[in-house]
Amino acid sequence: MVDSAYEGEMVEVSPVVELSLNSVVGLTAPGTFKLKGTVENQEIVIMVDCGATHNFISLKLVENLKLPMAETTNYGVIMGSGKAVQGRGMCKGITVGLPVISIVEDFLPLELGNIDMVLGMQWLQKQGAMTVDWKALTMTFVVGDTKVILKGDPSPTRTEISLKVLVKTWQPDDQGFLVNFSAMGIPKEDRELVVTDAVEDYQPEFAQLQQEFSDVFEMPDGLPPMRRIDHRIQ
Repeated sequence: MVDSAYEGEMVEVSPVVELSLNSVVGLTAPGTFKLKGTVENQEIVIMVDCGATHNFISLKLVENLKLPMAETTNYGVIMGSGKAVQGRGMCKGITVGLPVISIVEDFLPLELGNIDMVLGMQWLQKQGAMTVDWKALTMTFVVGDTKVILKGDPSPTRTEISLKVLVKTWQPDDQGFLVNFSAMGIPKEDRELVVTDAVEDYQPEFAQLQQEFSDVFEMPDGLPPMRRIDHRIQ
């Protein structure tokens, strides 16, 4: 675990900071791209995310490298899912090696998905005018008299997780469905026959279910019942 002893004077942090859902789970999406970098000679995966207000660093990386943390005021982190978590502490003056340059930035520690670091608007706005091609995953800006071109690396991908691990991430108020897709090695010419046989074999069970739960199969005659959250657009 991260040492609870903070170093130096207390640092003021915005009461509320935001992090996109893509950065939380480590998914590359429009407005983000990944690249490889280094911190203290350890290779890391970095997400550049214009949807994040601040820079973030994985708690796991902080623990592994034993990075010092400065004490801060309490702050809330609004995740892309709408969930808010409380954070505290800041890793100040972390030197990060990017493919063509090195930067020194402050980072808020947070549990991240399959990435080690997020460079958000805290870093992006310092670069001034820049050209970004999200399709080609390139970012061009000028540092001093030097033109810098950062190119996203498509190779850092998320690793598979088990259903057991996925279920542990659920919160009491979360709503959704789990759908499991499995490949079936059935020859094309046999697929129609297999489906037809399956329907006929289970026809009595289908009829019984339809009769027992007839209200479920009826066409709705009104709007669905009110829920605490009807919909959310991220």
